[in-house]
Amino acid sequence: MFPNPLDYSNLPTIRTYTPDNASVTKKEIVIVIKEVHKGTPGPDGIDNIIIQQINKIFSILFMELFNKCLHLGTFSDPLKLGNIILFKKEGKYEDEASANRPISLLPTIGKY
Repeated sequence: MFPNPLDYSNLPTIRTYTPDNASVTKKEIVIVIKEVHKGTPGPDGIDNIIIQQINKIFSILFMELFNKCLHLGTFSDPLKLGNIILFKKEGKYEDEASANRPISLLPTIGKY
């Protein structure tokens, strides 16, 4: 039903530039992580509960990751990839595209 995935290594990277003073704080990360719903992990297999525990132990890790992304003006490609899962709609023929409802499961860290 779906074509083979693209080879993302050959695609150009679009960089967006932010002011030099733009940054993410530990406090902002704690607020966001608390609000994230527990759910199904993406292709990385890392559940939201694991992210919360990592942030408790290594509180500076995510702050440095996101600030480095802002500084470099880029976002890591593996955090942009997701798994698409199809849920069949009742009363529809299986061979029709409209018979399925797609859900994209993204890496948890990429959602922040």
